[in-house]
Amino acid sequence: MKMHSPLKVLVAGEFKTGKSTFINAILGRELLKSDVVPATAVVTYLCYGSEEKLFVTFKNNTYAQYPIGELADLTSETSTKYWNIKNQIEAVYIYINCPILEKITIIDSPGINVGIDRHENATKNVLETVDCIIWVMSATNAGKKTELSEISKLPEFLKPFVVVNRIDVFDPDFDDVDDILLRIGKRIENYCSGYIGVSAFQALEAAKTEDDELYKESRFSDFLSVLNDKYISQKELLCKERFYKVIHERNEKINAISIENCQSQINEANKWLYRNRVNSFDEM
Repeated sequence: MKMHSPLKVLVAGEFKTGKSTFINAILGRELLKSDVVPATAVVTYLCYGSEEKLFVTFKNNTYAQYPIGELADLTSETSTKYWNIKNQIEAVYIYINCPILEKITIIDSPGINVGIDRHENATKNVLETVDCIIWVMSATNAGKKTELSEISKLPEFLKPFVVVNRIDVFDPDFDDVDDILLRIGKRIENYCSGYIGVSAFQALEAAKTEDDELYKESRFSDFLSVLNDKYISQKELLCKERFYKVIHERNEKINAISIENCQSQINEANKWLYRNRVNSFDEM
């Protein structure tokens, strides 16, 4: 874990919570595909780069570069263009010139609870490499049992910060958004380190049209303040805490294994090291 490297922020959540739109709003541009079916089929890393590049790593430890315009076809569950290699893809790395990515690497995970085992396995595998988690919920049904069940499986030190997305579905003339968020908060407060309500759709539209009023209405600047104050500015402390807790957990596992299981544990450790490697694609 490198103290000088960007903070690794996993964006997780169930299917159809607006996760891709939320990430696009952070970037201020429409990069990731949004769809009515599971859009993200593989783990996607969004990293800072002076030039736009797209790399794909495969399970056999090889990689290839593709035009960034191929992103949707490479990562979408519905596209058949790369059907022959999709099962072999481990992850996708996108490098773009976006200032916030100098401070954080955004990890877009496949949606949870879509009935596709490889989606859920991909998300669970990447948990060992992240520094913090942003969990996206939909304002219309936030705090479902399935969501809270998945969150409860996370390590205590990765207790997520919850973004309640799509608050724009409420009519301000009839609905008290703050009161709705307060009720949601009571359902989820024991499962998260905090929560906030936003409209990623409004924030993204505001970025496209330079509409300051719409951006204010989206409450997205409140989320960015939390991201900076709670995570980016506390990066060194978060990394140290994560490092020591991971080491402690691994020492406990090592003490518990038998000699017969040593090789299996070594193999698993090697896999973990490969997943947690420092990627240098941007230097190519």
